[in-house]
Amino acid sequence: NKIEGNHKLGIVEVNWFGARSSVDSETKDYTRFEKMYKKVNDEILGYYVIYNPLNRQQRGNIENNTISYNVGADAAFDVKTGSVKNRIKVGYFGTFSENTNKQQRAFLRVKENRPNPFPTPYTYNFTSFSELFGGKDWEDGYVGWAVNNYYGGRYRGKIEMHTPFVMLDHRIDKWRFVWGARAENYTYTLLETQKENATDDGFTDQQVDDKKWEILPSANLTYSPNAKSNIRAAYSRV
Repeated sequence: NKIEGNHKLGIVEVNWFGARSSVDSETKDYTRFEKMYKKVNDEILGYYVIYNPLNRQQRGNIENNTISYNVGADAAFDVKTGSVKNRIKVGYFGTFSENTNKQQRAFLRVKENRPNPFPTPYTYNFTSFSELFGGKDWEDGYVGWAVNNYYGGRYRGKIEMHTPFVMLDHRIDKWRFVWGARAENYTYTLLETQKENATDDGFTDQQVDDKKWEILPSANLTYSPNAKSNIRAAYSRV
C-alpha cells in the first residue's frame, strides 16, 4: 500500500509519500533425506542410514513474516544568482521494519539402550520410510523424530533507519555541478531470540548496532560540449 502527493507552495515544491508492505511465507513439513547406494553382486542397493550424531534425515516447518513502513518527504526551490541557476533540495527518508521468523526441525534418531542386531550401536539401516510413519511407539531400538530445540523458539527483530539529506544543483552555461550529503542512522533491536540451549556454538544474544550516524557526501560535475555529449566526473561515499 502506498500514498503519495506533491504540492506547490509559492516557489517551493513539496513531494511526500508513505508506504506499507507485508510479506508472509510458510513452509510446512519440508523433508530432506539422503539416500545411500552400494553395489551388491550385480545389483544396486538403495538404502537410508540413521546415525545419531548426524542429521541426514530431517523434516521441519518455517514461518516468516516481515512488515515494513517507508516514509519520505522533500522540498526544493530555485534561486538564481547572476548567471548561475541554483536548485536546493532538502528531504528525509525513513524505514521501519520488523521481522519474525520461527523454525522447527526434527531429526530421525535411534532410541538407544537396545539389543544390537546391527554392526554398530547407533546405526539403523532401512529400505522404506513406511514403517517410520506408521505411528509406532518410540521404544528401545525404534526410530523416531527428535525435535532440535535450537529452532524451537522464535526470532523477532526490528530495524529503524533515518536518512535526512541535502542536495545543491548549480548550472552555468555548459557546466553543471550537483553536490550534497545524506546522513544515515541505522538501529537494529533484537526483541526475541529462538536460542533455547546454552551450548557454546558461537551464537550470541548481545545487542550489536552499526554506527549511530554516518555522513555520506557525493558530488557530480558535468560538462556538455553539445546537446548530444556529456563529460562527467563523480564521487560518492556509500
